[in-house]
Amino acid sequence: MSLTALNPKLLTKTKVTNMPRRFFETLVPKVSLKKEAIKPHLLPFLCVVALLMAFYAASRFIAPGWVTYTLSSLCLVLIGITALARVNDITQNQTGTRWQVRRAGLILVGAACLGLVISPWISGFSISDTPTWREVMLRLGIALTWITTPMMPPWHMYITGEHKTLRLEVPANVAVEVTRTETDPNSDSMYSDKK
Repeated sequence: MSLTALNPKLLTKTKVTNMPRRFFETLVPKVSLKKEAIKPHLLPFLCVVALLMAFYAASRFIAPGWVTYTLSSLCLVLIGITALARVNDITQNQTGTRWQVRRAGLILVGAACLGLVISPWISGFSISDTPTWREVMLRLGIALTWITTPMMPPWHMYITGEHKTLRLEVPANVAVEVTRTETDPNSDSMYSDKK
């Protein structure tokens, strides 16, 4: 389906007329309303709607205070532990600019999480220092995003360093010799600083 099929005058109304037509056609997503396309996304969608409704209901009936502080602190602890594990995962051989910026950013995230958790206790725990429900929702979203990062091992294995150990399950009657060689950490094209 092309963009001009939706509104043929749209291309003439835009000020950018020298752009290729395919660029404008890619702006309109291809939406499939088939049952097969909707079915795998229905449960996550319903969970998000239920979570948003729960946050809305909680914000209407529960004022910010101990509840929001506790929920926010749990999210901040998850984020802080993940940041600490990711800093710990950066090796001493990874000294490129990207790795130094990443190291500094992760340290700042960990320090900010610690500061946000202890800040109400420093000022005598007043209601004005507790997070609002919107802040709790934001921190929960960030925590869920961080612990489910693609191309990473499961969170509980990652923070313990268990993902670095090599596990082989072989029958008892098979002899196996395993040698480990160190590789250049910057050789991976996805993380390389080389151009």
